[in-house]
Amino acid sequence: MVAPALTLKYGQVNYHPLEAKFPDEIIQHFDGKPIAITGFETQVTRMDEDTGKEVAVPCSDLYNHHWNLFLASSKRGYSVEEYAHLSSEGGCAPSPYGAPTAPAGPPSPGAIPVRQVLSEANGNEHRGTFHGTPKGYAQLLDSPATLALLHMSINTRNPNGHGLDPRGAPQPKNSVSLLQGADDGFSGILECPCTTRRNISLEDGTIDGKKWSNLCIPGGPLNVSNNTICRFEEYVKRGGLQCCQDMTVLLDADQPDYPESTYFHKLRIYYEEYDPTEISNAFRLHYVIEWGPNEYNIERCPTGTPPEHCINELSTDLVAADLFGGLSWPNDPSRLNCTYYEDVWCGQIADVEEAGGFFELLNMAFHQHSPALIDGELINVETNKTICKGVPTKGTKVGEPLNELGYGVGIPPCVWGSVEEGLPAAPVLHVSTPLRIVGRYNNTVPHYGVMSQWQGRGGLIKKSSKA
Repeated sequence: MVAPALTLKYGQVNYHPLEAKFPDEIIQHFDGKPIAITGFETQVTRMDEDTGKEVAVPCSDLYNHHWNLFLASSKRGYSVEEYAHLSSEGGCAPSPYGAPTAPAGPPSPGAIPVRQVLSEANGNEHRGTFHGTPKGYAQLLDSPATLALLHMSINTRNPNGHGLDPRGAPQPKNSVSLLQGADDGFSGILECPCTTRRNISLEDGTIDGKKWSNLCIPGGPLNVSNNTICRFEEYVKRGGLQCCQDMTVLLDADQPDYPESTYFHKLRIYYEEYDPTEISNAFRLHYVIEWGPNEYNIERCPTGTPPEHCINELSTDLVAADLFGGLSWPNDPSRLNCTYYEDVWCGQIADVEEAGGFFELLNMAFHQHSPALIDGELINVETNKTICKGVPTKGTKVGEPLNELGYGVGIPPCVWGSVEEGLPAAPVLHVSTPLRIVGRYNNTVPHYGVMSQWQGRGGLIKKSSKA
């Protein structure tokens, strides 16, 4: 895949689609037939000014909030309007966000998708996390033709040079990395602080003239009266996605602009020829603990609490069918009508129901934000056993790519498969299986606009009774 470029000032946010392209030989080879995508790897690079060589970029220079690679068939390319509204916050039709859609349907169960998205473990952990499906499964796409990369990145590079400690870089007054106890080497700019560059009207409830959206839902996992993400006057004291719009600079009004830096997002996609007797589609599974706002705030633990006991925990209960609903909310009455024929974020529950309601997990990856991430759990409430626990790999050295101090540089996923592959057997769930998901962060200092999400892939299994 051609590597798209991101050119940003220090403190600036990229939040728009970047041009990407399938190699011509791939388009030609798979014209009129499916490609079977079995995995991918990612990296962020730059061209070194002194040597002219391509080098890896530390995430303390360019922080990846999240990214998604949208893929489309020649049979259903993106319209101009769809491309302009590609969103990592999309859902089914009732969602307030725009989202890429596929043809109305679905057609018969088992049809090959004409839209896909690569996005598992897609936060700062993306470079150091395995992305792949076990033998016999792949993400299928009929007649691949177009790509679009949505890359929410924030330039946190110290203006004095590459690979330097971000604590020595300018920070807005709202940056949590300025607080006592925030000594892990991270840049508070990555948490999208609301700064004095934003035109905030408490009277009108607007940020830069745009109406602030309170997406907290009564009965959801976020307490609508207590979590500060849910109240405008508190939101703008802190920060979050709504203060992190495309191309905004996350510095205060009295701080100068700094020169731009250019980076490249590179992907290597692994694929195979599709054999319908050997390969089945790996459908998407996804659930957001913080459903509604798609982010939440964590307040500082009480004064005097030992740092090792400063742990914020957020959890929510669901049933396995909810993993198929894309990014729409659990109180959306159309949630389980959501299919990957209509929305790339969705699984295809009709296929699972056709097969008796059972499916198996192929991989599950946990997504959290640096810094302060601790772990996440996916629990089968019926058996009271943890299905998957996501524990981050943490960096230890300032400015070293893939080992940056203060950052979660990878969150190893759970991957299941065959004995031949050396993998544990896949957990089998029914759409009615009760689940619980949990996210834990350290809160020695507060953290704003964080996420705790399970992302993964599942496969069809035909069973008349539970395994």
